[in-house]
Amino acid sequence: MWIDSHCHINFPKLFPQAERIIFQAKEQGFFAVIDCGVNLETSLKSSEISSKYKLVYSIIGFHPSYAEEFSPEVIKEYQRLIKENRKIVGIGEIGLDNKTKVPIGIQKKVFLEMAGFAQEQNLPVIIHNRGYEEEVLQILSGFKLRNVLMHCFSQNSEFAKKVLDKGYFLSFAGNITYPKAENIREAAKYAPLGQILTETDSPYLAPQIVRGKTNTPLYVKEIYETISREKNIPLQKVKSQVKRNFCRIFPEYTAG
Repeated sequence: MWIDSHCHINFPKLFPQAERIIFQAKEQGFFAVIDCGVNLETSLKSSEISSKYKLVYSIIGFHPSYAEEFSPEVIKEYQRLIKENRKIVGIGEIGLDNKTKVPIGIQKKVFLEMAGFAQEQNLPVIIHNRGYEEEVLQILSGFKLRNVLMHCFSQNSEFAKKVLDKGYFLSFAGNITYPKAENIREAAKYAPLGQILTETDSPYLAPQIVRGKTNTPLYVKEIYETISREKNIPLQKVKSQVKRNFCRIFPEYTAG
């Protein structure tokens, strides 16, 4: 059974196709699709999508690129959403990004707020990390978090070791299939299968076979196949272990 642990069906490029994508995912034997918010608006939409479709779960968060929009009202809204929708399975994506114009001080403030909220709610966190590896790990070390998933892992095996040694999980996306992404494939080979998840980050990062086109959760199979090939492990074993990992991170909502 396939799992896409991180996508954005709530974004304009995918939302008009939501019903078709989710129907096809069900037909193709998907176990779960996690739709992720990046700010209040998209998190509200994500919650609506997961409420409508049995296959879809939701993660609500605040991406660093939107950090200047953050306010205390966001936490109040997220508290309400979590009470109303038991299919909200985590907090994310949250973290730091060196490509956004948002000042790093504001990014860190929102990251700290959201990590604290995840700790308070006893929910896993899904981390966005671009260019601030050590700072991200330092911030995470200040919290007692149930589970940490490094979304769209794009660093090398050296950083993977630091993350894995802390008991965190790595999630690989479509960029693992790109010809020049040898560092990501090396990290996937290094990582124990018991700490790996699969994602598309759609509508972004379409795998190599459709690179440049709009990505969807249906292409997550390409990530599974790449991991299987790089680790020299049968595809079925990858599928079975990814499902076990997924249920370990999100047990209340997915076990059984």
